[in-house]
Amino acid sequence: MLLNVGPCLRVSVTKLFVAVSSFLIIPIILFYNFGPVDSVSAALDSAVKQTSTPSDHEIPPIPSACLESRPRTSSNPQLQPTLAPALSPDDLLCRQVNVNATGIPKLFHQSWKTTELPSKFDRWSKTCRRMHPDWEWVLWTDDDNHKLVKTYFPWLEETYLGLPGPIYRADFTRNLYMYMFGGVYADPDLECLRPMAEALEPYRIRVVNTTDIATEERHRPLAVFGRLGSDESFEHSIPNAWMASSPRHPFFVLPIKYAQAEVKKSKNYPHKLWYFVPSAEQLTGPIALRKSILRWKASLEDMWSEIVLLPSELIYPFSWKTPGLSGWVCSTLSDRFDEDKCKERLELDKKGSLTLTFWSHTHEGTTSSEKNIEAAFILQRDYTSVPPV
Repeated sequence: MLLNVGPCLRVSVTKLFVAVSSFLIIPIILFYNFGPVDSVSAALDSAVKQTSTPSDHEIPPIPSACLESRPRTSSNPQLQPTLAPALSPDDLLCRQVNVNATGIPKLFHQSWKTTELPSKFDRWSKTCRRMHPDWEWVLWTDDDNHKLVKTYFPWLEETYLGLPGPIYRADFTRNLYMYMFGGVYADPDLECLRPMAEALEPYRIRVVNTTDIATEERHRPLAVFGRLGSDESFEHSIPNAWMASSPRHPFFVLPIKYAQAEVKKSKNYPHKLWYFVPSAEQLTGPIALRKSILRWKASLEDMWSEIVLLPSELIYPFSWKTPGLSGWVCSTLSDRFDEDKCKERLELDKKGSLTLTFWSHTHEGTTSSEKNIEAAFILQRDYTSVPPV
């Protein structure tokens, strides 16, 4: 016999169902919408245990086309003897990597949308090449980055293409440069002030030729980053604008795995129903990097594959959070940007700074930044009316 349920009871049951559903669903939505960065913990816990390669797959060998068509040496002729010679990404992709390098290989990575750097970027880039004439310099474009993924990380191509935009992919591939080849990565708005070997020697960080091999019985990989400012709780306090590493450092598996997990989550049910896309900083940029480093440092892995955090005055003597005149004259986002006054205010010689990053934030499309970057010369202004810091 069917139970005759009255309309009032049906309404009450419906309300109860909605209330219970809301009670269960809303916390889940809040977790995924407002805690995307915290979800890095699960991915990192898994990745820390898988420190051999960025996946269960092995890195493929050098493509046969390289062996058939390319010369043994992949360096371009030195057209400007005072500069580090340019090495094309295609040539580097065909080079045998010395995975037993004892320190930081003399390989300088930078990336831009195309091979044509804006005038300021080109000048700043040349300061690094001029400081390191015995290094090699590689400029990666968006197309080169995709080719790197397809050639040596084919299982990551779905992740790479699934990232929300170009800046996500540019950040993501920095980890691949470091893992695959090692060397130094630097943003194009970074100026080199001293030779790397000289500045890093007090920290017992070796800079080596790409052909040097480990002489120790056990090779210990090394990755190096810089701090920004003195507030270690600041989520941007370990930027990815400058990084250095020996090849195949297992740390870089962590940010790679995290991005892979997030892209998968954004495409699969039921997560995609409420998935909130993290910012580039959270997913592949400095926030994700800092989270990864904290997780790595908390594990025992740091005993075998070391990470060094250099003081802010060495790598990032200028922070975009700097108030007053120093902030105005050092930021390309400001109409008062002036390199000479910036260096004077920051007392870079006194600090012994290795680099200076101008934080152009070009991915934000800021007009004044683009204008200042492209300008061949900076109009000198009178700052006497501006109160000192």
